[in-house]
Amino acid sequence: MNRFTLSFFGFLLLAGTSAVIAQAPKYPLFEHFTQASCGPCAQQNPGFQSSILEQNPNTVRHIAYHTSWPGVDPMYNYNEAESNARVDYYNVTGVPEIILLGNVKVGQPGEFTQDDVDNQVAATSPVKITVSDVDNGTSHDLTIIVESVGTPPTGDLKLRT
Repeated sequence: MNRFTLSFFGFLLLAGTSAVIAQAPKYPLFEHFTQASCGPCAQQNPGFQSSILEQNPNTVRHIAYHTSWPGVDPMYNYNEAESNARVDYYNVTGVPEIILLGNVKVGQPGEFTQDDVDNQVAATSPVKITVSDVDNGTSHDLTIIVESVGTPPTGDLKLRT
């Protein structure tokens, strides 16, 4: 098993690693674009919360990005740069919109089902990522360990932390 430790905050390239016969659990990541003044968001987000997030508290990961449109959203003001960067990266043109694992599925909150979660969990992953966090009061020290536990995907991969 190849192992390396990353102890900083930023963009990282995953290095090529050798194969080991094993797989790690896969945690479906939902990147959720929403807005406090968005009527459709107010209608659809609670259903996603109750049917996906609350039903899978130890399985799924969820990041909500609040946009500057279509109305006013004070939560956007706390993270403008990150929200804008992700909106641009995915070319999001309307909210609500959810992107599962970067490119597996894109849709509105009501379009996601338990099958979407189950299919990704069953797929497992050849890469294991372990994160530990030390809270220093006004800052955090993160340690990120990336291990290959199977044949890793090819290409120039990026770990966004």
